[in-house]
Amino acid sequence: SLVKKIEGYIDFLKNNGEFTTEFIHVFQMDSQKTSAKINKVLHLKMPQNAYNSGMLINNDRAISDLLQTTLKEEKIKEKQVIVTVSSVDYLVETISLPKEKDKILKGMIEQELTKRRKLNANYVYDYNIIGDDPLKEGYINVRAVLCPKALINNYYDVIKKAGLNPFKLDLTNHSMEFLAEKSSLSTSQEISILACINQDEVHFIYCGRNEEPYYRRASI
Repeated sequence: SLVKKIEGYIDFLKNNGEFTTEFIHVFQMDSQKTSAKINKVLHLKMPQNAYNSGMLINNDRAISDLLQTTLKEEKIKEKQVIVTVSSVDYLVETISLPKEKDKILKGMIEQELTKRRKLNANYVYDYNIIGDDPLKEGYINVRAVLCPKALINNYYDVIKKAGLNPFKLDLTNHSMEFLAEKSSLSTSQEISILACINQDEVHFIYCGRNEEPYYRRASI
């Protein structure tokens, strides 16, 4: 799932990974319904010329082999992986639709995105339900996120070549929104700023007062 919020943690061990220009960050996690424990943290040096602006551009097994070798050396046997993707090449659309079952709702979302000329063969999407539409009785607001298919396939192929199972791909800004929600910063009466910083970019989330989180990305 690309953007659907986790309604509780998954009850098994998994790995969480994030790719940046300088490092591949790997976290081995033991997740329960009400808590999550990080058992091991690894910072692997990103192979030269392998990453650029959110894309894993070196797909000749340099990254896959590094992951596979390191996890074997560290005796990490878990295969399921959650990958956080740092990319600005995505679209967000908010749609008001009648309340329907998931299968029917998905069809209506696809139809609306196609009508808005947002969805085509080069993009994939996922969505989450924001809540009831206060302006239309019996309607809900849905947030759809569209990402380039090439970007998703790129990460999927690299993870699979490492002998791992891509369980979930998530965007950096959505992970930050999730953190703000779970730590009650979104509902606080004070405005807070969350920052995710690496070698060449900074991600900011402004949140609080029950307002929609405000996301911005800047290059260093």
